[in-house]
Amino acid sequence: MNQIKGVTLGLFLISSALVGHAEGWRLGIEAGANVSDFSFKQVLTDVDQIPSALAANNRTGFVAGVKLDYRTASGLGADFGLMYSYNDATLHRTTIDELTEDVSERGKNHLMIPVNFKYALDLPMVGSVVKPVVMTGPVASFKLDNRVKEGKTPSKFDFGWSLGAGLDLLENLEVKAAYTWDVNDAVTEISGAEFEKINVRYNQWVLSATVLF
Repeated sequence: MNQIKGVTLGLFLISSALVGHAEGWRLGIEAGANVSDFSFKQVLTDVDQIPSALAANNRTGFVAGVKLDYRTASGLGADFGLMYSYNDATLHRTTIDELTEDVSERGKNHLMIPVNFKYALDLPMVGSVVKPVVMTGPVASFKLDNRVKEGKTPSKFDFGWSLGAGLDLLENLEVKAAYTWDVNDAVTEISGAEFEKINVRYNQWVLSATVLF
């Protein structure tokens, strides 16, 4: 009987320590991959003209940075990140003269500030080992590249909204997959053809892991 009481008390103390460690503010280091997913809209000012042929060259890049993570006992939480993002995806425009140019002009290097509001589901028996997590929130992205081609008006700032899901593992590791929709146009005007404007939005997938301290 004393041994059972001792084991029960030990398990209680361990679980209490884990829960206490998981609540409140924590610092995290996050790294992972991003996969571009261009969307675009062509606007013809002359309906008698033939629109350019557009082709997205979506590529895989990477993200890395730090974030502050806040958890509550109820499973609700939030995190605030400061991330560097690299991706050299391009969107090519082929004119009627068979000339090809890169019209994406979004740049390869970005500073991203994601804010996520999330909920972790505490499963019976395994809650201290694994918890499913859902998250959503805004993402601000600032272009770090200064190169701008003639005839293009790229945005220095992108605003998007992210939706994702993942797993909390052992209270110290979070793995997730999230998709971000661009709210504003990454490139608002292409004047390479006088009769055509192309609005480009840069959506992306992010697959990442975060170690929490």
